[in-house]
Amino acid sequence: MDSYADSGFVQELDRLKSSPTSFETAFRRPADFKFRFSSRHPYRPNRYLISHSQVGLDAGNPYYWSQHYNSPAELEQEESLLMAVAGATGVSRGSAFTIWSLLFRDEGDDLFSTLARPRFRKFACVDGVRCHRVTAIHRGFRQIDIYIGVDDLLLRGWVKRLGRFPHAEMRTNIKVGLEFSTSDFSVVNAAIASTN
Repeated sequence: MDSYADSGFVQELDRLKSSPTSFETAFRRPADFKFRFSSRHPYRPNRYLISHSQVGLDAGNPYYWSQHYNSPAELEQEESLLMAVAGATGVSRGSAFTIWSLLFRDEGDDLFSTLARPRFRKFACVDGVRCHRVTAIHRGFRQIDIYIGVDDLLLRGWVKRLGRFPHAEMRTNIKVGLEFSTSDFSVVNAAIASTN
């Protein structure tokens, strides 16, 4: 695909009152990319505080931009997109690595190469889309349920079972074939978006 966009969230399933990490993606081949994510403060009385981050490529230069709660924004120029994604993987609850491995598969690890014993299960519906449900064992997880659109074969989400702490990463509003402008990928726009 020449371009891709989505939005979505990562949510702990055993603690439904916990705040989700929300994200959105924009990608245009060959190398325009931004992945923005945000999360509320984990301490309930401070939930009004939001941390914003973005990784991507701005004019081919990889970066990691972040503004944690009330702290000043920071911009780090990275040696590669992989390093920017690595820095964002933990705070994005794994979602930065997921999208990077799907869109930049040739650059390193891919999400599906370590799956063992994949099995098709009953169809499921995610965001109004009929999906194949595949269960497998994934490196580092006991079990993973993967949801792939029946008609478009796009990853719609997955549920990881990390011992007693399962969490879901769901992708919504998936669009392909979009027209983007160069400014859509500018790191300058991260600061503007965080104030909205």
